[in-house]
Amino acid sequence: MAFTNFVTPTPTTANTVEEPDFYLARPEQVQRDGPFLGWIRKHGKNLYQVNLGLDDLTTHIAIFGMTGAGKSTTAGAIVARLVDLGVSVLIIDWHSEYRGLVIAKGGLVFTPGRSVAPFAINPLNPAFSKDLSEHICLVTDIFADVFKFTPPQAYMFRESLHSAYKKSKRPSGFSELPTISSVLQEIGSMPIRSAYDNETKLALLRRIKPLTEGQAGMALNVSSAIDLESLLQNFVSIELGHFKEEEVRKIFTSILLKLIYDYWTERTPSRLQHVTVIEESRSIVPARRLEDPPSIGERIISELRKFGEGVIVISQFPTQISREILKNAATRICHEVKTEDDQAILKGAMKLTDDQASYLHYLKPGEAIINLPLIPHAFHVYVEPDRTFSQISDDQLKSEMQRRFYGKVKEIEIQKPKLTSFLSRLAMTIKLCQLLRKHGKLNLNQIQEAMGLSAQAFFLEVLPCLDELIIAGKVVKFLGEDGKNYYRSGE
Repeated sequence: MAFTNFVTPTPTTANTVEEPDFYLARPEQVQRDGPFLGWIRKHGKNLYQVNLGLDDLTTHIAIFGMTGAGKSTTAGAIVARLVDLGVSVLIIDWHSEYRGLVIAKGGLVFTPGRSVAPFAINPLNPAFSKDLSEHICLVTDIFADVFKFTPPQAYMFRESLHSAYKKSKRPSGFSELPTISSVLQEIGSMPIRSAYDNETKLALLRRIKPLTEGQAGMALNVSSAIDLESLLQNFVSIELGHFKEEEVRKIFTSILLKLIYDYWTERTPSRLQHVTVIEESRSIVPARRLEDPPSIGERIISELRKFGEGVIVISQFPTQISREILKNAATRICHEVKTEDDQAILKGAMKLTDDQASYLHYLKPGEAIINLPLIPHAFHVYVEPDRTFSQISDDQLKSEMQRRFYGKVKEIEIQKPKLTSFLSRLAMTIKLCQLLRKHGKLNLNQIQEAMGLSAQAFFLEVLPCLDELIIAGKVVKFLGEDGKNYYRSGE
C-alpha cells in the first residue's frame, strides 16, 4: 500500500451537517514529547498541532474506522514518526501494505513461508520462558483459542506437548527443539481407549497437520530459534497477507506476541522501549461476553503495558474487539464510523454526547475524534499523513533484504539450523562455554565477534546452541546496566 495524502472529498451530506461542539484542547495539553499526529480541527480549520506523548504509548493506542477512512494511513504516520524519534517498531502486517514505508525508512520486511524474505519461528521454542510448564500452558492456550479446542482436545494437545519435550530432553539440554511435526507424532501415538478418544485425536490431526505443509510449514514447522533481541531493536514488518488461512495468521501473530511478552517480562518496568502494531486486531483480541474468559492475545496485551511495550491495535469496528482492550487503551483515534451500535460503544468509551457520537458518521477522510490521557474530553483532529511511499515489488524486496539482512545474493531459506562442517554442535557448545568462562560475561555482539562469524551464520548456528544452554542451566542470561542482555557461565 502506498501511503498518500487524504483526498478532499466531493460535496456530501458531511458538508451540510453542522459540526457539534467538541472540547478545544489547549496547545500545552496536546503538544507532547512524542510523534506529531496532526492538527486540532474546529469547523473545517486546522488550528495548532497535536503530538502524542511517548509514555502514553505504553498505555496503548486503538484506531478505528471504515475502509478508506484513514486507519492504515494514521498508523503509518505514527509509526514513521516514531522511527524518526529512534523508537523501534514491529508491524504485524496482515494485509502486506506497509512494505514501502518500512523499506523507505531503512527497516526490514520479512515474508514468512516465502522465499522473498524468509523468516520462521518455532511455536514450541521456550527460549525466553522462565518455566517450561508455564510455556506449555501458554502454547496450549494459543492453539486452543485459535482452533476452538474442546477440553478433551486441549488436554490431549497439552499431553502431547509434554511428551514431545520429554523425548527431546537430554542432560545437557535439548538435543533438538521439538516442532509441530513432533507434536503430531505424539498425538498419533496416543493410546485410544474409546471411540471418543479416536474422534478427539482425528480432530486434532485435521486441525494441526496443515501447519506442517506448504507456506505454513516453512514459517512454523521449524526447529530453529529467532534472534528476537535484534528484531526488537529495529524497524521490522512481518507480512502475513500471503497466508490464505486465517488460522495460520492468528497462530503466527499470537506466538510472536507470546515471545515478546516472555522477552519483556524478564526486564524491569520502564518507559517506552518498543511498539508493536497489530492489524486486524479483531482476530487477536475478539469481542466476548463479560462472563467469558479473555483470549490469550487480550491477556498478553494487557500485561505488556507494564514493561515499556506499546501496542497499536487497529480494527474497522469497535464492536469486533474486546471491551477491555477498548477501555484500557488510553489513546483512541476514531475515523468515520457509520453503524449505530459502533457509535454507541464509542459514545460510552470516549464520553461523547449524542450529537458527537452521531457526527462520527460524517467525518471526512483524515479527520478523527480522539482521546488522549489526562484530557477529560474527546476532541476533533485532522491527521497529517506522512509522505508518499512507492510500491516495492517482490524482486526489489528480495534484493534489498539480501543487502540489508542476509548478506549474500543467493536465496536463503531459514529452516532447520545446519552446522558447518568445521564446527559441530558439540564443538559449538564447548566453544561458547569456554568464551563465557574466560570473559565472565558477554553480550550477543561480543560473542559473535569473538567467534568470528557472520551475522547470518551466528543467527543460524550459535543462537540455537545458546538457547539450549540457557534451558539446561549451563548459561545464565541477565540484563546489564547498559540495558543489553548479557550471558555468563552457569557452572
